[in-house]
Amino acid sequence: MRMIDKRLAGLAIAAAAFVSTPAAADPLLFEFTPIAGGTTPAFSFVTDTRPTPSALFPTSFTLNPIDVTIGGVTAPDCLAFYLAPGGGMADICGRDQINLFGAQLFEGTLDSPIFDARYLALTNILGVPQGFLDVTYVTTVTPGVPEPASWAMLLLGFGAIGAALRSRRKTVAALA
Repeated sequence: MRMIDKRLAGLAIAAAAFVSTPAAADPLLFEFTPIAGGTTPAFSFVTDTRPTPSALFPTSFTLNPIDVTIGGVTAPDCLAFYLAPGGGMADICGRDQINLFGAQLFEGTLDSPIFDARYLALTNILGVPQGFLDVTYVTTVTPGVPEPASWAMLLLGFGAIGAALRSRRKTVAALA
């Protein structure tokens, strides 16, 4: 019986070694929808919830390069996020020089920004409404492949059942 306990303890330790780390947060999709009469084109891009800025300035940071889709065309571009009085500002620095103002798009500090899902009304530099920015989590569908911890638990269970059956046979044989 003690041998089985040692085997089960060894299997439990091996299973603990396979415990996986929690999955990272899903990335965020930023989609701008212009309003009728607005001069800013529709655009979208995807970034992590905690991106690493490629450049820092006293009141802003940039993400570069990042794929931005403007008018159906996706190309690498530069994004700049600014602190502004009463809110924030975002620039697409490359192709179309898009400048939008509204509520602050990020939390945290300039060197460690944190984005979160939200819905914002944005204006141009003159305060004229341009459209809405919808920031949502990108849901990722993962295939049905068990994690290593699941495999370890499965093997541990089979080992425990086998050990229990084996010890039962020895007990029955000893009694006969």
